[in-house]
Amino acid sequence: MTPLPSNRMLDRGVDVNARDDKDMPLLMAAAAAGHDAVLALLLGKGADVNGVITKGPRQGTTALML
Repeated sequence: MTPLPSNRMLDRGVDVNARDDKDMPLLMAAAAAGHDAVLALLLGKGADVNGVITKGPRQGTTALML
């Protein structure tokens, strides 16, 4: 499971478009886990809604597809 950021972490410079070791963007991890508050936080900080997974079985998937 991908660790999701808090507002404090984002204020300290965590990249809102960071990816985990499986190439999943934070926004997608939050969407997949149903974390609406984290989704709103990431979107408010400018996360890329079109971030695409580029490898693995979910290749070509974006958070908008979940």
